[in-house]
Formats: sequence, C-alpha cells, structure tokens
Amino acid sequence: METPVSKLKVPSIFSDNMVLQRGLPVPVWGTAPSGGRVSVRFKGRQKTAEADAQGQWMVRLEALEASVRPETLTVSGAAGQLVFTNVLVGEVWLCSGQSNMECSFGYLKRSDEVKGVNNPLLRLTSGSGWNICTADSLQAFSCVGYYFGLKVWKELHVPVGLINISQGCSSIEAWMTPESLKANGSLIDRNGVCLFEEMKKFRQFAADYDRCDASEKERVFREHCESQYSFARGYLGKDGKPKRENYKDILWHMGTVKPAHQYSARIAPVAPFAMKGVIWYQGETNVGEPQYALKQQILIASWRDLWKEGDFPFYSVQIAPYKGYPKLPEFWLEQYEAARKIPRTGLVSTVDISDIEDCHPLNKRDVGLRLALLALRDAYGKKDLVASGPTYRAATVEGDKITVAFDSIGEGLTTRDGQSPNWFEIAGADGKFMKAVAELRDNRVVVHSPAANPVYVRYAWHCRAEPNLCNKEGLPAFPFNTAEPFFQRHE
Repeated sequence: METPVSKLKVPSIFSDNMVLQRGLPVPVWGTAPSGGRVSVRFKGRQKTAEADAQGQWMVRLEALEASVRPETLTVSGAAGQLVFTNVLVGEVWLCSGQSNMECSFGYLKRSDEVKGVNNPLLRLTSGSGWNICTADSLQAFSCVGYYFGLKVWKELHVPVGLINISQGCSSIEAWMTPESLKANGSLIDRNGVCLFEEMKKFRQFAADYDRCDASEKERVFREHCESQYSFARGYLGKDGKPKRENYKDILWHMGTVKPAHQYSARIAPVAPFAMKGVIWYQGETNVGEPQYALKQQILIASWRDLWKEGDFPFYSVQIAPYKGYPKLPEFWLEQYEAARKIPRTGLVSTVDISDIEDCHPLNKRDVGLRLALLALRDAYGKKDLVASGPTYRAATVEGDKITVAFDSIGEGLTTRDGQSPNWFEIAGADGKFMKAVAELRDNRVVVHSPAANPVYVRYAWHCRAEPNLCNKEGLPAFPFNTAEPFFQRHE
C-alpha cells in the first residue's frame, strides 16, 4: 500500500540559482496531498494544478523571454510553500554520456584553467541543486560541458544552464528507457542477451541482493566479470573467482552498464525539465559491438518523447583514436549512420586531439567548443559559422591516382602541421590497402600509390591514426573508407 503524500515537494532539479529555458513552455511538477491545489508563480504569472490520486501534479508556465534579472519562483499549496530565488531565464542544455563527459577540472587536476572564474550568468547542476559557475563549483563539473556552455553564453549573451548527468563506464543501453527496451525486443547487449530481459534480471537481483546466498552472488558476479566488459575483469582473483572485497564495486559496475539503470536513477528524476537540447559523449563502452546506431536512434526518440519538446537537438562526439579499440573504425560507421538517420543531430570529430595511449584525451576544451559550434549553427541559426571539419563527398579514379573531394572545407583544405596530408591509403579491387602519398590540389586531395591499381581510398581508418588534414578553420577531417557501403551509398 502506498504511503499518502503529506507534504508539498518538487524534484531536486528545482533549486535556487536555476536557469529556466526560454521560448518553451516550462514544466514545474512534484507531489502534494491528493486533491490539493498547487499554485506556481513566476514573473507575475501564475499557474494552478490539482494533485491526482497518487499525489502527482504538473503545471506548464507559458514560454518565457531570456532574462538576466534574478527572479523568484514560488510553489505553494495547503501542504506548504517552496521558494526558489536568483532564478534566471536563458538556454538550458543536458550534458550526458560516460567518463569523457564526466571528467571534471578537479579530477583532471586542471584547476589552473578556471582560476578566478566567477560567472553569475552561467549555472551548473548535476541534477540536485544549482550553483553559480565559479572556480570552486567547476571542480566537480564536466570540462566539456563548461567549455560548451561558455561558448554559447559568449555568442548569445543570455544566461546558460548546464545539467551534467553523466557516468563513467556507462553503456548506451543503461541510458535507455524501460519502455523503449520492451518495445524493441531485438536489441541485445554485448553478450548477445536481450536487453529487456537483462534489465528485468538485474533489477530482480538488485532487489533481492541482501537475501541472496553466497553461491548465488558469486555466480552472478563471476558471470558479469567474465563478460565482454573488460573493466570488470579486474575484479577477478587469480583463482578466476570474483574477489569478495570487490562485491560492492562489481554491483556498482553492473548498475553502470545494465539496461535502463542510469535512465531510472539519473534521467527520469530530471525529465521533463525544460531544455534546449543534449550534448552526448558516450560510446567507449560500446566500441566493437553492432547495433549502436539503432540503439542511439531509439534512445534519442525515447528521450524526445519523454520531454515532449519535439525533435530537440542532440549532438555527439566521435570516439577518438586509441590503441585499445581495434574495432574503432566499425564503431565510427555506427556513429556516422546515426548522425545520417536521426533528425537534428550532429557529430564532432576528435581525431586530431586524441591520445593513442589513453582513451581519455586531455583536451576537453576543443571538444566543448566544437559541440558549441554545431549548436550555434544548427540550433541557433548562425548559418555562416563553419561548424564541421571536412567530410568525404566523392572519389574519382584517374589512372593510378584517386582524387578525393570534400564538403565542409570552410576557407579551404590544409594540414595542421604544414606537411602533406597523412594517413591516406589506397586499395585495388582486392580491398588490400597500402600506404599512399597524398597532396593538396585545388582544395582536393590527390592520392597515389604506384603499387596499386586504385579502386578504393581511405583516410585515418585505424585506431592508432594521428591524421593532420583539416580545414583552415582548424576543424579536423572525418575518417572515411570508400570500400565501406556507407560511403558508397552517400556519394
């Protein structure tokens, strides 16, 4: 039997210092005694709702104009009153994904980058309580999110609110809604298991954990540690059994990757807080498996349905080259496919700022700035901005050479080190690629290898690639491989 709601409450995403989204109806919701009237007042406007049988209520404030003037939002009813001060109106973005989005200035020991920062028009939250952006509040906040928000604020001159809901090691399926998993029974995890069934199985195990006997815990944990999640293998002892002292850590990791767990724990409590869109840096956990494009398509559709704001923008980061991801090019294809198929999405490349020895490149600033360029061009209508590096358009074979044309060349093609373009390869009809010589000519790249009768050409198509091709705006060219059907379809 459910306990009756006795107090007036709202989710913890509502607090002092928050930013409300401009230009859209703004949902405010919570719980109150059943049948009780709740009023929400903001900037001289008032909306009223009645709590239903379960104590749930919601109002939607009419679309607001951006404002730098601090205001007060008041929620009141017979069961109490809640007052939130220093509230601004501007642009709100959700920052989500795994460790490369989660990485904070404190974690990376990069405090000097934000020394002295104190920006009252930039606000930060991780889902519970908002803070003014200062050097102190940034210590635990996403570096990528900060540089994204800073650029948007500088260009638009309105308050910006950033919601950082990210989790290191998380899989994409962990962020998906239970309803979307149930509706798409063909989705599988890294072990080929139905995601919906895996969700139910883990939820049952977690609920019964304190009552499970030792043998059951050992069986479940061993099964997880022997799965394809390499991170979990470190919890196994020399005898091949999970270490008892690591049981809590294994349970944490299971919750981090199991279907719908991050959604239920971290996304559901903040939805549908009004926002402009999402920046997404995730995929390292899913490199090497199929279905990522389909999973991303389903995830985005389910979040858009949850927020009920239409097709809000969703911008992703291409996973950077790293020696531990031998199947990275196949994953890039999945990311490309998702960006092609899903409306109002975009992808930024990081092939020029990678760390081949580490899957956590240190340069978060350029990642955030590149995401901001996409948002400014596509979400805010600044169409003159060059917001992408060169992308493959077509390849023409002429004798023993292949000439490659690109889109998004901006002011023209160049290389970031002043040398000839590198990491180009050519293959004949047999598909066996070999190193080739490339040169820039009339904003195209001419590729040549005397050892091959060229049919296919590829660029930076390797997990250890450190390519140099870019446009004069400094944005890197995206890797491509014309032997792949994806590029043949889109010429």
